[in-house]
Amino acid sequence: MVLSVTSCENNPCKNGGTCEYFASAKVHHCFCPESHCGVNCEGDSASPCKNDGTCVYCSAIKKIYCECVGSFTGTHCDVPKTAAKSSSPSFPFYIGIAFFLLLLVVIVLVTLKFVVGKRGRVGTKEEGKMNEMDDRVKMEDEAMKEEEKKEEQKKEAMKTEEVKTEEEEEKKEEKNKEEEEVKE
Repeated sequence: MVLSVTSCENNPCKNGGTCEYFASAKVHHCFCPESHCGVNCEGDSASPCKNDGTCVYCSAIKKIYCECVGSFTGTHCDVPKTAAKSSSPSFPFYIGIAFFLLLLVVIVLVTLKFVVGKRGRVGTKEEGKMNEMDDRVKMEDEAMKEEEKKEEQKKEAMKTEEVKTEEEEEKKEEKNKEEEEVKE
């Protein structure tokens, strides 16, 4: 809102800049042509400021810099503030990484369970076959022991029979001798 031209009477704007005075703020503002910039258009180069940034000339260091407005920042007001803030990875990026790692762990665990489970079943089947063979061997061993026992019993019976037969023969011989002795 231009109310007075008082501070613009001395025309502080250089290089063809247009001065406007703002009484409420008690300041003047120079509107510079495209070929110049700065508070008083003292900069001798075209405005490097983009996106409505204001070109400011710093007389102490004799350099131009940009005062950025709105959602832009950077040396020439050409970097969106959201892009400037996101120089480091954002929260959704970390969520994505965590999800990927969790998925990877689940895949590894499922694969391990499948492989180990399959080996366990194969081992159980093989163990079953081994147990089956062991059972057969045990049964055969028991049958052989049973037969050996029967053989042993037969031998015992035969020995007992032989002893009985010998005893009977001895008794018969004694009887015969006695009878012969009696006859004599």
